[in-house]
Amino acid sequence: MHEIFISYRQDDSAGWALILRDALVARFGPERVYLDKDSQRAGDWKEQIRQALARSKVVIVPIGPRWLEAQTQEGQRRLDMPDDVHRWEIAQALSTPGVTVIPVLVERAAMPGAAALTADIRALADTQWRELSYDAARREVDIAGLVTDIERAARIAARGPKTARSGWVERLALVASAFVVTLVALGAGDMILGWPPLDFGEKVMVFLLLLGLVLLAGRLLRSFRRGR
Repeated sequence: MHEIFISYRQDDSAGWALILRDALVARFGPERVYLDKDSQRAGDWKEQIRQALARSKVVIVPIGPRWLEAQTQEGQRRLDMPDDVHRWEIAQALSTPGVTVIPVLVERAAMPGAAALTADIRALADTQWRELSYDAARREVDIAGLVTDIERAARIAARGPKTARSGWVERLALVASAFVVTLVALGAGDMILGWPPLDFGEKVMVFLLLLGLVLLAGRLLRSFRRGR
């Protein structure tokens, strides 16, 4: 179920929408974050968006410096078009009870005033906004604030982003678990199958050989996939 919906203007903040998607997936999981590029299937796309919005508790709206005045090739402002999908998504979210809309300003954009918005999305100007910085360190602080807002609005708990250290800890734990399993399997072989008993050093060598074979098989598989 997607509780978090990212609604963005393609020619204004598509790249920032992907950054937000990656950050929020890392905190909440892919099953909770809706982005059209990831979630659209064959069929009626507008109905899919309608259903996703109906399930959402939070709608994130990235706003860049070109958001307000984005135009069609004919020079018409997109926000003035009744069939503009982005405007429709925002209007749907603002009119749905229980949905929190959070504008996220990117590239030092300013929050648009109510007078510049159409009537159906004018309430957007009164919503509390967040900012996303160019600076990576500052951006982590910005995302942490956004995550807190989402937790409160959607009543879901975020998980901490994985770090390089936590990744190594997980790998070491996996290797240790595999080593224990190997020792148990070899011990069972000694007792059940009557294999000649191995001392601890020999069991370590067997484990390292098996580990090397697994790593080699994984590398060959990755090379095969890249070559396809």
